[in-house]
Formats: sequence, structure tokens, C-alpha cells
Amino acid sequence: MNIKCFAILIVLSVISGLAVLLLYSSRLREFSLPVAIAISILIFIVSLSMLSELEARDK
Repeated sequence: MNIKCFAILIVLSVISGLAVLLLYSSRLREFSLPVAIAISILIFIVSLSMLSELEARDK
């Protein structure tokens, strides 16, 4: 895997983790923990598909 793609993956996973923490610790208790985890998994899947697209472009 390309180093640039790996760095992008790390940044996106950190952002999704921070989003989960913000959703769970915010005053909006409408978002429960499973919803926040589902959102982070969705962000992770989207970032993986973007990374595979970037790798296909680099080749």
C-alpha cells in the first residue's frame, strides 16, 4: 500500500473516531452509541473505497 494512502486512511479513521466521541458525549442524547458506531463504520467503509480508487488511479 502506498504511504500516502496509508496516511489518508489513518487521518480518516481518527476523524471518524472523534466524530463518534463527539456524538456520544454531546448533549444530543438522540444519538445512541450503536448509531455512532454505525456512522463511524460507514465513514470507514467510504474511506476504504476512496483509498482503493486512489490506488487504482496511481497504477
